[in-house]
Amino acid sequence: MGRRKGQVNSGDFLIGSILFVGLIIFMLMFWFVMLADMEYGVNKDRLEAITIPVSDLMVKGPGVPPNWEENPESLEVVGLAGASQNVLMGSKVRNFTALDYEDAKEIMGLEKEFHFYIEDLEGNRLYESGNATLSEQTISVTRFALLEDEMVRMRLIVHG
Repeated sequence: MGRRKGQVNSGDFLIGSILFVGLIIFMLMFWFVMLADMEYGVNKDRLEAITIPVSDLMVKGPGVPPNWEENPESLEVVGLAGASQNVLMGSKVRNFTALDYEDAKEIMGLEKEFHFYIEDLEGNRLYESGNATLSEQTISVTRFALLEDEMVRMRLIVHG
């Protein structure tokens, strides 16, 4: 019996090549899916890192300057609280929601779009401003506060 030296069976070679190319394609697809998931997670974390501190400022502090509601153009740092945390002043809320959208974004330090509203506990919107057309990535922070002796829900949604 003669031995074959250095000869390749073309069927084995074809099957091996198809399996190898299939494995490479699978690994590349897996890699790109994982990259997309990681990018989505990083962007979501960035939105959270922006939204939570801004909502804290809104309900916990009076803003800068503290009496900015008397002259809304002087507002440098947003704050809707009066003398106490989580007790919102109606005049500050009205003046904030009346601000130009781009000015409000700049004052809050946001590069992304936002939607802000205050509603009573029954879901009736009392004040609202911003862009309500939400995009794919959205972070919503809800805070409870008092506004004119009524418990309200303040929601800040940052998206984009």
